[in-house]
Amino acid sequence: LPEGAAPPLALPPGCPVSKAARQLAVLMSAILHEACETASARPAVALISAVMEMVDLFRAIVPAVHAPLLATAPYASLLLLRNDLTFLAQTLLTLHFQLATPLQRILSPLVEAPPPLASLSPALIAAAAESESLALARTQTRINEALQGDSPR
Repeated sequence: LPEGAAPPLALPPGCPVSKAARQLAVLMSAILHEACETASARPAVALISAVMEMVDLFRAIVPAVHAPLLATAPYASLLLLRNDLTFLAQTLLTLHFQLATPLQRILSPLVEAPPPLASLSPALIAAAAESESLALARTQTRINEALQGDSPR
């Protein structure tokens, strides 16, 4: 990546996005610009496919790598993940409309990327809510057991 390269999309104020998502956005931008400079469609399609695979890997790997954090602070972690995915989806849309080239028809699959990205968040939020409920139930059980242990018999 070029030194000091910025994501192709400005970050919204007060909306944190991870460093990994910002770096991925810069990389996606560089790859898609390279795709537009190719002379034929075959390499462009390969580069575009690589970008889509990178996004899919991000969606799959980040929750797995950060599973311990998701278990201990599910809402904060999920909000950051949701921000990351929304940011990446908006970046793909922005790049799609910025790259007006003869290969524009090849780049049209990028428009389909945001729905799968956005659809990931509700599933993760539901899983985190269930995890949080179970953690609260365990805590309540421990409190009840502790109170019963302290009560006179």
